[in-house]
Amino acid sequence: MHPFLTNRSSILLYVVLWILIGVASSFFFAQGTAIPVFCAAYVGLGGLSLSTWFIVQSIGIRMMRPSMLVGVGVASSAFIATLWLAGFYPLMRSFGDPLVYTSLVTQFPMIGFTGSIMSMLIFAIHLLLLSTQEQRKQMEEASQLKVLAREAELRALRSQIDPHFLFNSLNSISALATTDGNKTREMTIALSEYLRTTLQQGSEKMISLREELGLVQRYLDIEKIRLGSRLRVLMDIAEDAPGILLPPLLIQPLMENALRHGIGSLLEGGTISIKAEVRHPFLILEIENPFDASDTSTRSSGMGQQNVLQRLAVAYQNEAEMSISKTDGQYAVRLRIPCEHEMQTR
Repeated sequence: MHPFLTNRSSILLYVVLWILIGVASSFFFAQGTAIPVFCAAYVGLGGLSLSTWFIVQSIGIRMMRPSMLVGVGVASSAFIATLWLAGFYPLMRSFGDPLVYTSLVTQFPMIGFTGSIMSMLIFAIHLLLLSTQEQRKQMEEASQLKVLAREAELRALRSQIDPHFLFNSLNSISALATTDGNKTREMTIALSEYLRTTLQQGSEKMISLREELGLVQRYLDIEKIRLGSRLRVLMDIAEDAPGILLPPLLIQPLMENALRHGIGSLLEGGTISIKAEVRHPFLILEIENPFDASDTSTRSSGMGQQNVLQRLAVAYQNEAEMSISKTDGQYAVRLRIPCEHEMQTR
């Protein structure tokens, strides 16, 4: 639809503008004695000039060189002015004052020229409007493509987590199968429940910290079967933290690292500490565990932490952070995530 005709207010404003142009022109060309004739004529010119919008739309701004656009504008404006003059002439003849009629006939070329200029101006305004619309459309499309790319990258990154965890769990089940049939059965059931839960929440872009910690607890239940009393967990979750949203399976890779490179490497085991608090406008998550300082493996380059770092970058750009520290045999990962509450999206 024509942008000038989108609502009654814009239509009324457009008509009033051309009436004012007609009044001003009547004073210029006929000393104000032919106001009705000029008002009717220029409202007609305004109506004819609306057609240049459809010309602009059909040719497209990017399909033609500037010189060709100018040529099209001049040609269309001349054609519109010719049609307008063809209708203006009978209106002039209907005017009762012979002197005014004679004066208008004398100035007819100038009247036609001003009409052409006005039509050309409307053509240029239409070009500007179309250019603005195209730029807005391109920005919206770019924004949509950016969102789709982010979602695709998040899906790709998450797809790396599930098989990695599954392979490790199956290896643990395989190790237990030769020593303890009851624990093997128990771990298989726990793994089945964990995978069922992840599939149920797999369609969600974001889940609450409450749900994420539920997944973590299921994961720890599986590992406790294997590690027994060597694995201890301490959770300190602030009251206002569970409702904060975050990408699914964000904490689980960090827990897997804490077990594989921390607790698992210590004969006496240890305690994994999970803390969460809200420091507006961020959620602060800290995961801490003991590790063998003599172990030369570089956990920071592992797939799990790199995956988490990439997912944070994709989901939050530069607003989220992950930091790592090693002090006195303790390994700590700290996440700072922008707060987004359940009520904001659900």
